[in-house]
Amino acid sequence: MGTQDMGFRSDSASGDDDATDGLPGDRGCLQWVLGVPLGLAYLPAAYLCVLLLRADPGPDDVRLRDDMEVQAYAVMGFAFAGLLLSTLPVYLRTVSRWWYAVPVVLGSAAWLRTAVPL
Repeated sequence: MGTQDMGFRSDSASGDDDATDGLPGDRGCLQWVLGVPLGLAYLPAAYLCVLLLRADPGPDDVRLRDDMEVQAYAVMGFAFAGLLLSTLPVYLRTVSRWWYAVPVVLGSAAWLRTAVPL
């Protein structure tokens, strides 16, 4: 049996490149089905991140700054939840590596917005 780059075993003993991942031939549909939960996890994070980036607190607006900090933690929580979801083995074998960039970008933007006062 052949092995993949990520250490998963193949279901077939043949050396075909098509059969080495053990996924059905309908991989494109499977990527869409698995991408929907990830999109639903990242959608609130993206919305909150946009609101966070558009907020313009005044110099003495402590309440808005506190709300922005809570909002940043919510963005990082949603992003981390999506990141944990994408580490499931079925996601590791199916979805593209670009799905890992989404939570990193959202979390970094939220953290930078609260860490660097504008």
